[in-house]
Amino acid sequence: MTFVPNALSWQVLGTTKLAANATTSSILTIPPCDILRVTVIVTGYGGGDIVSFRFGGTAGAVDSGNNYATAQAEWNAGQSGNQNTNTENNTTNLMRLAASTITTGRIAQFTISNNATVRKTAIITQATEYGAATVTPRRNTTGDGIWANTTQQIISIQMLTAGGNTLTAGSGFVVEGINL
Repeated sequence: MTFVPNALSWQVLGTTKLAANATTSSILTIPPCDILRVTVIVTGYGGGDIVSFRFGGTAGAVDSGNNYATAQAEWNAGQSGNQNTNTENNTTNLMRLAASTITTGRIAQFTISNNATVRKTAIITQATEYGAATVTPRRNTTGDGIWANTTQQIISIQMLTAGGNTLTAGSGFVVEGINL
């Protein structure tokens, strides 16, 4: 039976989770949908890094060319109204989900348009793990990203690190989709 997402509710299209430390996840193939929502959990990193994603319009393959751009803003603990980090990455080979590297865990979610005839634009939100309740967390804000492909819908997704350090076991993501 072929799964066809409908316009009535978000449907889970697929999940992947690392069984061991790795720099990339397997490539998850999903059915095409108008809008995708990806929820990401990172249990930790093998060194300071940023969880990132690549997309593809062919089953089992992702675009590793310089066809991605991202921008995020971030405030450090204790700052009020003063932006600490503004990170823009243009013409890169992946879409970053955060502004700065860490070694602890993260949770992120991004929603991405998925029309075959336009660039795929994402809204990104993420939060960083900071250990004990006595440590004030970094204030993270939404960012945005783009995959510049204008001829294919996303049907393949891969999680990886921006700097080549490992993602720890248990890190993974779930993809949901909806058609308009």
